[in-house]
Amino acid sequence: MPTINQLPTVSALASGDLFAVYNTGNGDARKVSVNTLSQYIADQGAASTFTQYESPSNGFVIQIGGSGTESWVILTPATSLTAGTLVLPNAGGAKDGMEIIVNTTRQINSVSFTLNGATAIYGNPAVLAAEDTFTLKFSNGLNSWFRVA
Repeated sequence: MPTINQLPTVSALASGDLFAVYNTGNGDARKVSVNTLSQYIADQGAASTFTQYESPSNGFVIQIGGSGTESWVILTPATSLTAGTLVLPNAGGAKDGMEIIVNTTRQINSVSFTLNGATAIYGNPAVLAAEDTFTLKFSNGLNSWFRVA
């Protein structure tokens, strides 16, 4: 059998093309298709969503999620609130396209944001009505958060 350097080169791949892999589960060399390999790689990069439940009171400061993790923040204050701050994930660890979803069950009359290394936030809500929701998405290219919903 030729070594890898002795094999001819291809300039394009088709979904049925095969790669050689050493499969630890079987303890020997096997083959895998381009489709299977690309799906595996895509699955490894898929972000998991961290659900964060908070019951804030007036003057709250809430750190959202962790670095590089998409977050769903559910705010359930006991009553309507005057003000609070949401601290966005560190921009240095944020993935391009990373999303944060925020829901609230009660009104919050003044919401502010700590950018945590980001350059800007565009379209951020200043007030949240009862049962309100919004989504922010991060752009690595602009180092900024954008309201998308």
